[in-house]
Amino acid sequence: MYKNEEYGFTLTFPESWADKYNVNENNWYNGAEASITFDYVQDGEVISYIFSLLIFNDSEFYGYHDQGMNIYITTNDGKVYASNSLAEPPYGIITE
Repeated sequence: MYKNEEYGFTLTFPESWADKYNVNENNWYNGAEASITFDYVQDGEVISYIFSLLIFNDSEFYGYHDQGMNIYITTNDGKVYASNSLAEPPYGIITE
């Protein structure tokens, strides 16, 4: 489970994901207030990007950036939550 106190949400992952992902709270996406990245990990090493949660102010999301890359999730308290992911999840995360 991943819990974000600052933005008030929790993500629950399948048991099969245990010890297979890493969370990086950063701000890599230009124009986003926050970017939270989930990577696939194997033997303690990051193998592949899985997805990111992006948090925008309304004006940032609906304003100048490329919305086509991001999937809208919800709006809450003046914040827009979106995701950005690979076309397909890494092989190891879906095979077990």
